[in-house]
Amino acid sequence: MMNKHEVGRDPSPYSKRRKLSNIEADASTSRSEADISSWKDLQLLLAFTQETGPEKRPKIRQFKLFLDSIAYGEDRDACATKKKILLDYLRSQSQHREEGNARCFADLLQTWSFAAQSNNEALFSAVAAVLALFFTATSSSLEFRDFGNQLCQILLEDEQLKLFERGLSAKKIKDHVVSPCIRLLTEITSHDGGVAAKTVWRKRDITFKSLEVFIGIGKDPADLSRGDRRKLSLRNNSLRYLFVNLRLQTPAARTGILTLAQGKVVRAVFQDIKQDPPNIILELLQTFKIYVLSDEKLPQHIKKNVFRDGTLLRIASLYNYNEPDKASEDNNAVLQASHSFLLFACTSGKAAILEPIAPVRPRSSNLVDEDSRVIDLTSNAKDTAPTNQGKLTFKNKSVSLFLQGLRPYANVLEKDLVVAVFEAAPELLVDYFQRKKSFSFEPKLTATWLGYSMFLLSAIQLPLPKQYLEMLQWTGNALAIPASTVVETMLPSPLTRKSLTRCLNQNMDLIAFVTLKILIAAFQKFRCLLQWFQNGDSKPPADMRHTTNELRAEFCARCPETRHVIAGFRKCPTDNVAQREAYTRLVALYYSIVPQMALDEKFDISIALSDALLSNDWERGGAKGGLKSLDIQHLQEIALYSPDIRWLHKPDSVCLSSFTIILRHYTQSPSRKRKDFGWTLLESVSGEYRLLQNDEKLPSIDLLIHSLRNCPRSDGFYQFLDQCFQQCYRKSVVYYDTRVALKHNHSASGLEGDGCDVDLLLMAIADQWPFLVQAGTESVVTEATKWLVQYFDLLMHAGRSHDQLSLIRDRIQKNTRYGDCCTALMRALGDGNSWNIQQILQSLDEAAEQEDLGTVTTERVLAHEVLLAEQLISAAPPEEDEDHKALSQWSQESIPEVVLEGTLGELMLCLSSQHAEIRIQTLNALRKLRDKFKHSDWPGAVQTYLLTGELIETVEHFPSQRQFPYVAGVFAARCCHVLIEPLHPLYSKIHKFLNRGPKWNVSKIPSYWMDKILLHSPTEDNGCQVEVDWLLDFLIDGLRTPEDMHIYRRSSLLERLLALATTPSLLASSAEKILQLLYRCTYVDGSTTLITRCGLLSWVQSELALNRNAARRFFLLSLIERTLDTCDNERLNEWSRGNMVNLLANLGIEARMK
Repeated sequence: MMNKHEVGRDPSPYSKRRKLSNIEADASTSRSEADISSWKDLQLLLAFTQETGPEKRPKIRQFKLFLDSIAYGEDRDACATKKKILLDYLRSQSQHREEGNARCFADLLQTWSFAAQSNNEALFSAVAAVLALFFTATSSSLEFRDFGNQLCQILLEDEQLKLFERGLSAKKIKDHVVSPCIRLLTEITSHDGGVAAKTVWRKRDITFKSLEVFIGIGKDPADLSRGDRRKLSLRNNSLRYLFVNLRLQTPAARTGILTLAQGKVVRAVFQDIKQDPPNIILELLQTFKIYVLSDEKLPQHIKKNVFRDGTLLRIASLYNYNEPDKASEDNNAVLQASHSFLLFACTSGKAAILEPIAPVRPRSSNLVDEDSRVIDLTSNAKDTAPTNQGKLTFKNKSVSLFLQGLRPYANVLEKDLVVAVFEAAPELLVDYFQRKKSFSFEPKLTATWLGYSMFLLSAIQLPLPKQYLEMLQWTGNALAIPASTVVETMLPSPLTRKSLTRCLNQNMDLIAFVTLKILIAAFQKFRCLLQWFQNGDSKPPADMRHTTNELRAEFCARCPETRHVIAGFRKCPTDNVAQREAYTRLVALYYSIVPQMALDEKFDISIALSDALLSNDWERGGAKGGLKSLDIQHLQEIALYSPDIRWLHKPDSVCLSSFTIILRHYTQSPSRKRKDFGWTLLESVSGEYRLLQNDEKLPSIDLLIHSLRNCPRSDGFYQFLDQCFQQCYRKSVVYYDTRVALKHNHSASGLEGDGCDVDLLLMAIADQWPFLVQAGTESVVTEATKWLVQYFDLLMHAGRSHDQLSLIRDRIQKNTRYGDCCTALMRALGDGNSWNIQQILQSLDEAAEQEDLGTVTTERVLAHEVLLAEQLISAAPPEEDEDHKALSQWSQESIPEVVLEGTLGELMLCLSSQHAEIRIQTLNALRKLRDKFKHSDWPGAVQTYLLTGELIETVEHFPSQRQFPYVAGVFAARCCHVLIEPLHPLYSKIHKFLNRGPKWNVSKIPSYWMDKILLHSPTEDNGCQVEVDWLLDFLIDGLRTPEDMHIYRRSSLLERLLALATTPSLLASSAEKILQLLYRCTYVDGSTTLITRCGLLSWVQSELALNRNAARRFFLLSLIERTLDTCDNERLNEWSRGNMVNLLANLGIEARMK
C-alpha cells in the first residue's frame, strides 16, 4: 500500500521523485503551524526521530515559522500566546528530569548531532538556524533568560562545539552551512548582555576558526546577478559576529581579537568595505570607533597596527560610495560616518594613532648649541634618547602615507580631512608637500589645478601651530626650529617664487585671482606671527629681532617680487572690482609686512587713488560698492607707506593733485573717523611736505579739515587751495624765510611773541591770493574768503600767533577788491565767534582722546615705521658677489642691452673687487666695450663711451696693488642710469662733470657732488628733492669699505650731512636716508669718527628733543648704541679724558659702552 509521499509518483524505476511546489509546501506548513496549540504539540513536533530526509525538514520549518511569528509577528496577542506555549514547553523539559540530566531542546540538539553524523547539510543548517532564531525571538523577554543561558552553556560544551567545528570547517562555497553557525555564535555571545562571551573567547580555537576567511568572502555573484541584495552574505554574518565580540569582550580579549591570525581578521574586515551595504558600514565604523579607537585600555601599538595607511585608505574609499539600490540618504549617511571616523582617528589624541609633537626644552636655553636646537621634522625620523635636548621625534609614518593616497583636490571631504590633520599635527603639513611631487603649482586652468589651489588655500588659512610658537619663544642665538619649517606652514613647497610669479603673469583672470587669494592668506598668517612676537614678553628684544629677521628673510625668499604684483595691478581693468581689490590688498600687505621688499619697486599710487575717489562708485552701496570702498582703503594704506608718491603733482587727467583730492574726499565723507587711514595719510603728507604743523595735542590738519567740512566747496575753490599746496612745497624755503622775517619784524617793534608760528600754508595763500582775485570769479573769491575767515579764527583760538595772523590777513585784504570780502576779512580774528570756536576746539580735543578700536590708528603706522627702521639699520654693506656674472654676461649681449639691462654698471663695480685678478679682467673687458661703444651707431653710445673712457683712465692711474674705492665704482654705475634718461634732473650736471677732464680725482667725487647739489640751484624748478635723494642714495651705496669711509672723512662730508638733516624744508624720507648713511658708517670703522669729529652725541641729543616720532627715536637710539658698541674705546676715553660716562649722562643719552 502506498504512503502519502508516494502518491503521484511515476512507477518507473528510473523516474525521479517529483518535487513539491513552494505553494504546496507553504500551504502544508501553514496548516501545520496552526496545529501548534499547546506545548505538547511542540514537543511532538521536535521529538527526535532518525528521519533525515524530507520527512524531518518540514517539522523544522514549521518550528521556524512558529518562532518567526513570535519574533516578527505584528499581532501582539498571538505573539503572547505563542510565547506562553514555548515557555510551557521549556518548563516541561525542566520538570521531566531524569537524574538531573535535563537539557533545553534536547531532542533538537540530538537531531542536529544526527544530521551531522548522517552528513545531511540541509538539516544541519536548518537546526542551527532555528536555534539562532530562538535567541532572537526570546531575547527581549525576561522569563526566557534562564533558559537561554542554559542553552548557551549546553551549546558551548565540547559535544556541541564539535558540531560548530564541523559547520565552520565546511568549504567556503557552502554559505548555507557556515552562516547559520555564525549566526548562532553571534546570538550566544550577545545573549543576556554577553554572559557567555568569555566562554566563547576561551573556546576561540573553534568559535573563531577561519573567521578571516569568512569575512573575506563577499556575496555570491549569483545572488548579485539575480538582484537578491537583501540576502545577508557570509561576510555580513561574520562581521556582525565580530562586532558583538568587540562590544562585549574584555579589553584583553579585544586585543586578542584584533591580533587573531596575525591581524588577518582585521585586514579582511576593511578589505571589501566599499562593497558592503550601508547598515553594515555604519555599524562597522561605529563599533571600531567606540570599542577600539576610544578604548584607552587598548595598547597604543595595537591601534596603530590595526589602522595602518592601507586600512585608512580603504575607509577613505567610502568618500566615493554610491550604492545604486539605496536611497541617497543612506549613501550620505555613509559619507558622513566615514568622514567623522577618519577625523576622529587621525586628529584625536584619544585614538592614539597620531602622535603630536612635543618639544623638549633645553636645560639651559641661553647656552644651547645651534645643532642641538634643530628639530627633525621628517615623518620617519628615528628614535632618539630622551636626553637629546631641543630635538623633536615622532612616528606618524602611517598617517603621512595615508595622506599621500588621498585626493584633496578632487573631493571636499578629503580636503577637510587633510586640513584637519594638518591642524592637529602641523609637522605633517611640511612632510606632505615635500613628499607630494606628483603635482606642481604650474598654472593650468583645469578643475584639478583649481581644486589643488583651494586645498593649498585651506592649509595656509590654518592657525599658527602652538608647538612652533612655543619653540620660537626659546632664547638663544640659534632658532629652536628652522625658519623654513615655520614658513612652510604659510607658503608650502609647491608655492615657489617661480610658480607664483608665473601664475601672477597669466592672462587668465581666474588663475591670477586664486593666486592672489593664496598670497593674501600667507601674508595675513605671517602678520599674525609678527604680532605674536610683538605681544610676547618671554624673549629678549635682541633675540626677538634676530628671530623675526630670519623668518622674514625666509618668507621674502618664497614670495614673488613686488614688481609682478604691481604689474598685474596696472593691467587689471577698473571694472573688475573683485580682482582689483585683491591686488591692492596684496600690495598693501607687502608694504606693511615686508616693506624692504616692497620698496625695491617704485610705485606711484596717486593717480589710481585719485581715479578711485573721483569715480563715486564707493557711494552706491551693494557688493560692488563695498569692494570699491575696500579698494580705496587699501590704496590709502599703500599711499601711507610708499615713499615714491608725488602727492602734489597734478596729472593731465584730473584738475587737482592727489593730496587735495584725498582732502576733499575726507571732508565730504560721512563715515570719516579720526586717525583712520585717510586722516593719518593727510597728517603724514602735510607734515612731510611742511605744509602744516602737526602738534601732538591738536594738529593743524584737524583745524583745516574742520574748516572745510561745514559747507560744500566748488571746484574753483579747491583748485586755488591745490595751487597753494603746490607753491608751498616748491617755495618752502622762500615761505620759511618770509615767516622768519615776520617774526623778526614783530620782535623789532618791541613786542613779545604771543603764540606758535603759523603754518607755511598761510604764506602760500597770501602769496597766491592776488592771482585768485585776478583770474577767479567773484563767487570763488567770496567762497574762499568765508572759509579763510573761519580758518583764521580756528588758528587763533588754537594758539597760533595772533600778530602773524593779523599781518597775513592785512596782506590778503590789501589785495582784495570786493567790498563784501574786505568786510568779512576785517571781522576775522575777532571775539565774536569765540564761544562757537571754543566748542569746536573742545570737540576736536575729545575726538583726539577717543580711540576707535575699529579703525586703523596712528600707532599702526608708527609700528610699521619702526619695523622699516629695524630693517634699514640691520642692513650691512653688501658683500662682494663671488660669481661676478657680469664678466661673462657682457659679451653675450648687444650694446643697448649691456647698458639698459645694467650689465655695464655691474661690470664697473667689479673694478672695486678685493681680488686683483678680477680687477684686471674687468679692466680688459671695459677696454673692449669702449671700442664697441666708439664704433656703435646706438644713440646713447657717445655718452657711454665718454664715461667708460674716463673710468678706465682713472683706474689706470690708480695704484694697481690697492683696491679701487667703491665710491668711484658706484658713482660710475649710477651715471650709466642717468645718461640713458635725458629727462633726468641730473642729466646736464653729469655731462658737465664728464667734460671737466679725462680722469677723475676719486677722493673729491663726494665733495664735488655735495657742492653741485646742495649749494647750487637745481636744473629744474621741481628737481631739488630728486637731486638730493640721488646724492644720498649714491653716498649710501658707495660706502662699503674703510677706504670709502676715509674719503668721506677727509671731505668733511658727514658734518655737512648732519647740518642738512636739521633743515626744516628737508623731507622726512631724505632725513631717514641720512640716518641710514650714519648707521652704515658704523660697519666701516667710522664709529669713532662720528663721535670725535662730527659731534654725533650732541646732534642725537638735539634730535631726540625735537622729534617725537617713535620710528625716528628708535633709529636715533639704535644709532647711538651701535656707535658706542663699535667705536675705539681707548681713543674715545682719550678724547673725553676718561669722562665718557659722565658725558653721556650729561647729554641725557641712555647708552652703554663695551
